[in-house]
Amino acid sequence: MECIACKSKIPDAAKVCSVCKSYQREWRNWLPYGGAVTALVTFVLSAMLYMLTTGSDLWQSWASRDEVKVLAFRSNGESTFYNKSRDKIILLRVEIEFPDFGTRALFNINEAIGAGELFKHREQGKKGVAQPIPEAELPSLINDGKIWPVFFDSGHAALSLYQRHMGTAIRFYSAEAKLVFYSVRSNREIVQTFQCKGVFHRAGKEDPLGLEKK
Repeated sequence: MECIACKSKIPDAAKVCSVCKSYQREWRNWLPYGGAVTALVTFVLSAMLYMLTTGSDLWQSWASRDEVKVLAFRSNGESTFYNKSRDKIILLRVEIEFPDFGTRALFNINEAIGAGELFKHREQGKKGVAQPIPEAELPSLINDGKIWPVFFDSGHAALSLYQRHMGTAIRFYSAEAKLVFYSVRSNREIVQTFQCKGVFHRAGKEDPLGLEKK
């Protein structure tokens, strides 16, 4: 008979070809690969199981992350915060760095907010009127305490009102704001940053445009 692999002439009763060493029952030629196939299948199944379990943990971790959204912030007025976390947090403070003028402002809050809750906080800051002030006058006026910055989140409605009514006469200064809160779930303090702008105010009662009442 002929070898099923190399077609060489071999005895009729031969189980293995003397030339190419192939088994004459075809299924037996796959046996050497059985271990490798089994190992590959085991590896793939293990990888899938790992991804399912780890992916679930990662998703749970991401879905339950601690986060507080600043809906509105005004340093001498009302601010609104939303707790996006899945547990209670304690809103500790807002820290603002004013790099253009080397100053730092700290606003303590220390209030608990439940999961998914809104919280409104009113800061009793110095009152005044936003006014355009020449750049050359800023340093001396700041040192004398005659003007001071009022800080807003970068999307605050008051900023667009100032811009609309005062145009290029009013200038907004960038500030670096940090929201600090304590997470009950993870038992640690967390710091989030948000964009903030400062507008200089001067002591006075005249506010013909009513911008400070908005």
